[in-house]
Amino acid sequence: MLWLLLGCFLQKWSPVDSAYVETETYPVFENCENTIQNYACDFSAINEFSQETNLYDFYSRPIVLDLSAMWCPPCQAAAAEVEELAKLYEDEDLIYLTVLIENKQGLPPTEEDIKWWLEEWGIIEQPVLGSNRGLIDNNDAEKGWLLQGWPTFYFIDEEMKIQGYMNGYSRNGVIDGINFITEKSK
Repeated sequence: MLWLLLGCFLQKWSPVDSAYVETETYPVFENCENTIQNYACDFSAINEFSQETNLYDFYSRPIVLDLSAMWCPPCQAAAAEVEELAKLYEDEDLIYLTVLIENKQGLPPTEEDIKWWLEEWGIIEQPVLGSNRGLIDNNDAEKGWLLQGWPTFYFIDEEMKIQGYMNGYSRNGVIDGINFITEKSK
């Protein structure tokens, strides 16, 4: 009986229109598509300690998803402002999630690459993950993320719905996207 009661408390509420499978930590949306007004599709990537992290680990928090390449100057400019921008929105519990797709040689980033990125750009509190081009699919938003330029930002609300995206880096553009997903949740 205790397990039954405990199970009820472990489940999270989700909007009626979301088809999902319940887990102990977050829902897994069965109907996802990486386009505006749809549920973001989950993915896994590694952190600087080779530990796997999922996008859905950040469920219930507004997310800036930054898809970057280490060789890209606009990506580097964005990285230099990660901590400052995240601090501006710490009351909204914002996650600024950087996913590195390529290192300086155009290869999938290693744990050492991720550690270098964190140190080089002074990223202390926000997650940086490493993935590869398998995360991108410009032909099928159910299989991957659309990437038409470096960096590409997705603005995801606390319900895991994509509310906007932006190609290239503009501080004001990122702030506008963050304002949209944080104001929407109030």
